[in-house]
Amino acid sequence: MSPAGEANSGGAQVWVRGPRSADVGRTVLVWRSTAPARTVLLWRTRSGTPVATDAHCPHRAYLMVDARLVRDAVECPLHGYRFGADGRCVNFRRSPDAQIIGVREADGCLWLAL
Repeated sequence: MSPAGEANSGGAQVWVRGPRSADVGRTVLVWRSTAPARTVLLWRTRSGTPVATDAHCPHRAYLMVDARLVRDAVECPLHGYRFGADGRCVNFRRSPDAQIIGVREADGCLWLAL
């Protein structure tokens, strides 16, 4: 079992302890993992659900370290694409989806499936 209370599926994912739950709110937090090396955007929806996505915009692979939250969607500052908590673009029809990362809360931290 992973620290988040779920078994890894086929060994492809590793549950990594992320930031403290209290540090993730209604602003976009950029978090970097060293093992495996990954940059992640974290935020909470208006209902308080934590969301994690890959920090690279799927439109042009721009590293969205200066992204902002608009309602429940993270907005890429380069072209304005907005990605909701499900990874889908909410303001352009033909955009690729953002890569959603599994996230769970346990022991006062967020755990990420990387």
